[in-house]
Amino acid sequence: MKIEPPARQTYIENLCFILPLSPLRNTPKVQFFSINNVLEDLSGIDLVIHGKDGRSPLIDGDDTWYWYMHTDQEDKLVVHQGKRVVELYSQQHGQVETFEVTTDAIYHNGEKIHDGAAILGWVPYVFHRVHSPEGSISTNYARRLKDFDLDTNFNIYQLDTETGNYEVARIGSLDQPKAS
Repeated sequence: MKIEPPARQTYIENLCFILPLSPLRNTPKVQFFSINNVLEDLSGIDLVIHGKDGRSPLIDGDDTWYWYMHTDQEDKLVVHQGKRVVELYSQQHGQVETFEVTTDAIYHNGEKIHDGAAILGWVPYVFHRVHSPEGSISTNYARRLKDFDLDTNFNIYQLDTETGNYEVARIGSLDQPKAS
């Protein structure tokens, strides 16, 4: 039996999409889901662990909650434990949208928009930041484009969401382990 992955559903044009996960098995107190719909063009898998009240991105010694923006990476977030509050902004869309992603639902501005296990994804050039009130564990399935550069991919930005103007607040490579 072949499991056909559900189709990618654009939720907000030029901002984000939902990829429902396919149920694979359901036994007492155990559910299995297929994530085959992330395998096409998969370039990286990142495990991300947030402690209680974790916010990303932050700069050490600075309380400002900044933004990430990847010019050459598409993100696909699945939450395994806890919840992630994700804020997204693109210059094309022109406003901040707030999502809550849990293990079994996705909410937009407090309204459930998907019931069931799913991935919230966003395209390149979307500013994003994440808050985890109680702590959480997630995986990001990344599609990295040909000009992907690890040294700049995780740049941290100061963003004016009223005008769309932004500037680099910290070069991403400064927070990466040094090669030995």
